[in-house]
Order: sequence, then structure tokens, then C-alpha cells
Amino acid sequence: MATFTRSTIKIPSRTAGWNIDAWQYLPWSESESESAKKHAVIIMAHGFTLPKTMSLEQYATTFAAVGYAVLLFDYRRWGDSDGIPRQLLILNEQLDDYRTVIEHARQSELFDPTKIILWGTSFSGGHIMQLASEDHTIAAVLGQCPFSDGLASVSSLSTLTLLKVMPYAIWDRLKLALGLRPIYVPISAPHGKFAVLTTYGTDRGLRKLQTNEGDYTNKVQASCIFQFPLYRPGKRAAKIACPLFFSIPERDNLCPPKGALDAVKAAPKGEFVRIKGVLGHFDSYPAFDEHEIGLKAQVDFLLRVIPV
Repeated sequence: MATFTRSTIKIPSRTAGWNIDAWQYLPWSESESESAKKHAVIIMAHGFTLPKTMSLEQYATTFAAVGYAVLLFDYRRWGDSDGIPRQLLILNEQLDDYRTVIEHARQSELFDPTKIILWGTSFSGGHIMQLASEDHTIAAVLGQCPFSDGLASVSSLSTLTLLKVMPYAIWDRLKLALGLRPIYVPISAPHGKFAVLTTYGTDRGLRKLQTNEGDYTNKVQASCIFQFPLYRPGKRAAKIACPLFFSIPERDNLCPPKGALDAVKAAPKGEFVRIKGVLGHFDSYPAFDEHEIGLKAQVDFLLRVIPV
């Protein structure tokens, strides 16, 4: 196992004056030639509404320990990155933040521009498919429980949830268009309560991902729900030229597995492993028993397709 260093870096975003906060992991070796070489680098960000502090460090340290550099970042308006208003989920901003970090890696003397790897989970699992379908210089994409079909994900939400949130979403859309303060709603709540996500296990799953008290700020702009139905990145999988791998829960009440499986099968170099468990979507994460199965499969895939 390799040793590594971690530092915090600031990457200028596409919004003037706003920086993207990233943790940079670099493999370290006592050999001068090994330390000087350019590294394969994995670019990572979290899924729907979560900062990098919520259980992603274990993935980054695992990848760094086997010899990969990692850039783990927060999107604008989230976590330790700049941007106001806070807690706004804006799809195009998130995709652009990935593009910004990719470009930073390409221009850096630390990384091999031919070995840029994208990692995603849940909502960002969709982002990496979207980006790799457009950018054929990406070396590999991998992740877990990916958001592949927004229409299917919205259909999995209860009608009652949508009816409760919709008036707030419409009013929030109007306020934001006028440059006014957003209307926030809870991200998650137990089943039957008021929030965007109330499916079984979701509130418990999100809260168990906290590694520090206060990591999880349970609010997002109400109009975020309008961005989901037309976002179907799994439909672009056939255009992904590089190797692709996902660990996919056997059942998932947030990102239906069928869309992920269809995407992997459509990708020319797609592979997957199925994850069993009791909570579905969240069984892939470090707080749950099946996590190690998915993570080991991801490491095995990496070492096989982009050896270091």
C-alpha cells in the first residue's frame, strides 16, 4: 500500500471570485523517480446536496493508498466552496465544476492528462456519465448507485410528496427569476413528513453519512425538483468510449437500478457489480455493511484498466 499526503487547494471556478474547495491526495514514495512522476488522478464529488465531508474521505484515502492521486471537491454554493445563495442545487453549475476541476488536472504538472478518471455517486454518478459521453479523453468512469434517469427517479417519489413540495417550488422559481431570496425546503425527512426526499430509509441513510456533527445542512431550494425529470444521463451511455464501472444496489428507491443497469449495458466498455442490503441506495456507503464489497470492486476495476 502506498503512503500519501492530503492538502486543501482552491481552484478558481467559472464565477469570478468564487473558488472550488478541493482535497488533493498525492501518493508519496521514497523513490525520487516515483515521487516525480505524473499521477493518474481521480476527480470526485458527492451526490444530491451533500458536501465532501459526508463519508467520501474513505473512498479517496482508499484510492490514494493504492497509488492514485485524488481531487475531491465541493460544488459551488456547497460545503467549503464559495458561492451565494448557499444550498442551491444548480445542475449546470455542478457539471461545470467537474469540467473546471478536470481542466485544472489537465494543466497541472502533478497529473497525467491521459489518465483522468471520474468518480461519482448518486446524482454525481449521472454527472460523470454526462461528462464522459462528451469528453472522450476521459480515461475511465466509476462509482456507485448512479442517478441515470431523472424521470424514473421522480416517478419513485410519492405523489403526496410532490403535491406538498410543488407550491413552494413554483413560488421559489418565480422568486429566483426576480433575483429574490430562495425558498428552502427540507432535503429529507422520515416517511410521511414534509421534505423533497421521504422514501423509506432516506433520512436515516443521509444522517448516518455524517462524519462530524453539523456536516448535514438539511435544506435545498424548493425549485430544484424541476431539474430532475429531463436529466437522463444514462441515455448517453452508448457514447461513453472509456471503461465504465458501477456498483449497483439490488434495490434502490431513489435511483432505480434498472436505469443504471441499462446504462452499463449500453456502454461499449461497461461493467457492474450488484450490492445487497437492507436500505438499498445507501448500502453502498461507508456507514453500512455492504460498503466494502462495492469499494473493493471499484479498486479492482481501477487497477485493471488504469494500472499504477
